[in-house]
Amino acid sequence: MTTPGPTLSRRRLRTALRHLREENHYTTDDVRKGVEWSLSKVTRIEAGTVTVALADLHMLLRFYGVDDPAEVTRLLDLARSARRRSWAASYREYVSPAYIDFMGYEDEAAVIKHFHPVVIPGLLQCRAYAEALIRLVKILPHDDKEIQARVALRMHRQQRVFDRAGEVELRVIIDELALQRNVGGREAMRDQLAHLNDMFDHPAVEIAIIPFDPDVSERPTWSFSLLEFTSEQDSPVVYVENLPSDVALVESEQEIVSYEELFENLWHSAVNGDTARSILAQQASRYE
Repeated sequence: MTTPGPTLSRRRLRTALRHLREENHYTTDDVRKGVEWSLSKVTRIEAGTVTVALADLHMLLRFYGVDDPAEVTRLLDLARSARRRSWAASYREYVSPAYIDFMGYEDEAAVIKHFHPVVIPGLLQCRAYAEALIRLVKILPHDDKEIQARVALRMHRQQRVFDRAGEVELRVIIDELALQRNVGGREAMRDQLAHLNDMFDHPAVEIAIIPFDPDVSERPTWSFSLLEFTSEQDSPVVYVENLPSDVALVESEQEIVSYEELFENLWHSAVNGDTARSILAQQASRYE
């Protein structure tokens, strides 16, 4: 079986270590005493906020009584993979660790479901629109170097997803209001809506649009991504947009089920195919 990338490997490893502790009926304090580490080191390893040195992992596995060679090899391989440097790490000066993890999960997702009520989602943005949107973010001061780095990151992120055509499915729900919002001026919007129209024909992409209805107020006003994986051992994760340059991870099983239901409800309230393209064409005509 192929070892997953660094983000999924870190998740699988921390899940396995937590299960081993629970199966042995140990508390984190029991582990601290048993391996003579600090409590913070034990909790950080189990939370996956730090990578695990192979020597430390060997010590933990001995403490938990894991002596099956195949299982030891599997966990050591996960630890090695988790220590690999993510491609997105070169942008760590400009985005949070949480966002780097999000892109790591996105790299390995078999299905990416995204809803955005305000703007065109990042994976479907053309360069001009992406740059204009990034320049609009006034929460944090940034110079042109940072703006161009963030644009490059967005384009790189898109390339990595679409280079996996045949291995990944992207389902996107866009509120019609996002098509009406002028970002970057007429030329940028003309390019963006033409790019979005082209994406309707991409074999890996399904796009649905929620028609504007002034009488409907129950829709969420925040964006989120629901990422699903091929392996049954990798449960879905949800990332909620926290700031324009940051995200928050949702891993609670109950919350994930709620987001799965929310996405399906939104999908069924939206239109796709020719009806969605007709809405897009109507909005695009404003910029001709």
